[in-house]
Amino acid sequence: MTKKPVRNDVAMTGEITILGKVLPVEGIHEKIVAAADAGIRTVYIPAGNEKDIQMLPPDVRQKLDIRLASRVEDVLNSAIVGYRSPIGKEQELPEVFEKEPHIALDELENALRDCIKSNLQQLSDKWWVERVPPDVQQKAEERRSKEEVKRDPVQYLDFPDYLKIITRRDNWRETFGSIFKDESILAAKLKELEPIRNAVRHTRKLTSEQKEKLKIFARDKSRHS
Repeated sequence: MTKKPVRNDVAMTGEITILGKVLPVEGIHEKIVAAADAGIRTVYIPAGNEKDIQMLPPDVRQKLDIRLASRVEDVLNSAIVGYRSPIGKEQELPEVFEKEPHIALDELENALRDCIKSNLQQLSDKWWVERVPPDVQQKAEERRSKEEVKRDPVQYLDFPDYLKIITRRDNWRETFGSIFKDESILAAKLKELEPIRNAVRHTRKLTSEQKEKLKIFARDKSRHS
């Protein structure tokens, strides 16, 4: 589109909103190692994944110039030779939602996915088939089938799905009951989180009440972790 060449030694990972914000993703470690093996020199990752850099082997960190990106323009200006984005400042874009709530939500949801997956894997290697309700499996697989690049099936779940998995009788009895303690409280919190998640995913500004709830839930996440 720009009729300018793209550098072949720059790579990026992350989810991009329609307004150009770069959002955190999972699998940073594996992606960066693959980039290093492929001869990439500069890698951009979401600013929200900064903590993942510390988990990389020292030899991989030495091979790469790992940079944090908050907006897609940060990457385009580096990856496209001689290109400069017409948008120089984030303030020139409409401020639909603050960065902090979105990062907090992603971290909270990632922690919930990790909790589900890691605990159910301890019960069975075939946990997705044996421990996830069939309707939840089906919905996740349908969403997954629409994407060209397939992710872990757990990435296609939402808060009602998490609740169904966690509170399934055998799962609750054998692992999650000792973690979350009270089914009714967990159900209420996840129900409150769903409209917050929908607002963030559709780039709608959160209300002050929603922001406060998200902060409280994020603190709860830290305690469970």
